[in-house]
Amino acid sequence: MNKRIRFSLITAALILGLSFALTQLDNTALLSETGSTRIMQVVMGLILVGYGNYMPKDIANTGNSPRALRAIRFGGWAITLGGLAYAGLWAFAPYAVADLWSVIALGSAVVVMLGYAAWCRLGGADEGGLIGENS
Repeated sequence: MNKRIRFSLITAALILGLSFALTQLDNTALLSETGSTRIMQVVMGLILVGYGNYMPKDIANTGNSPRALRAIRFGGWAITLGGLAYAGLWAFAPYAVADLWSVIALGSAVVVMLGYAAWCRLGGADEGGLIGENS
């Protein structure tokens, strides 16, 4: 079993285990009404942070073009920052604010990432782009 599959299975097991544990805590009334939702969403945001950090390291050695590597690095930053915003909002913002703005923050990160990838694909990053050759 390769590293990527093992990492994915461990992550899935952690999510399922945490979900089960939070359901049990909800049944015993040890958490507030929204506590389990908040904890689960913070964990999901942190998983996105981990994936965003891992993304350029995993794909960078596959022999892609410099433009593709720039797009992957930028995408990793975007997903990392989007995941941090998502987790931070769920951890500290009121429930109604976190419910809306976490999706907006993460959606914005994805749109920016896809826009940069399209710009790189169309040749906009040939002269170093937003992320230079030496970064």
